[in-house]
Amino acid sequence: MPSNRTFIIKTDEHAPVTACWVKPSDVNRLAAEHFICERYWLSFNACITQLPEHILAVYQNDRMVAACGIQLAETRALFSEQYMSQSLGTCRVLGQLAPAREQIAEVGSMATLGRRYLPFLVDAIVLALRDIHRALVLFTATRGLAHFLERRGIELEKLATAAREKLKSDNRADWGSYYAHQPSVFAGWTDSYSRSTGELAHLSHTAFWEQAHA
Repeated sequence: MPSNRTFIIKTDEHAPVTACWVKPSDVNRLAAEHFICERYWLSFNACITQLPEHILAVYQNDRMVAACGIQLAETRALFSEQYMSQSLGTCRVLGQLAPAREQIAEVGSMATLGRRYLPFLVDAIVLALRDIHRALVLFTATRGLAHFLERRGIELEKLATAAREKLKSDNRADWGSYYAHQPSVFAGWTDSYSRSTGELAHLSHTAFWEQAHA
């Protein structure tokens, strides 16, 4: 289960970056939910009505700059699974069979104040998932986010195209223009990720404007 520890993302005397879990009972929970929902509304005119039990938030100088939802796979069906024609347990990811659900987590509702904070969110996700022994991460990403991750050298396996038609009909309108951004379902191994702070400045200036990403 998620811990109470604080993850150090960037050590900087003037602008340190940290991350932590925001649990349902946390005093910052409503602020984190509002942060995510506002970004999705601004980016896609999308209305998120439900978030996962667990939220991971990133702070710079105690200001929230990024956040995402994280769902543990053993607790319920994952949102991304509705797009997949193959059972998650039978999928091969980069040549390896997917592990037991107790070792899988889904990341969703990724939101930032701006693209320069996205590398910090990615670092935070990997550190937090490793901390709770999650070997495989599953997520649905827009084309822009997928290109960002590819340029950063992150190895991923595309498992499915995320089609609006796979959603329940009464939920489709909630997502605004999100599906115009060509989302797909990806998976990757957390132990294959290498942090590289030297890349942050270069990649933060790529043509990638979204504040909500996955």
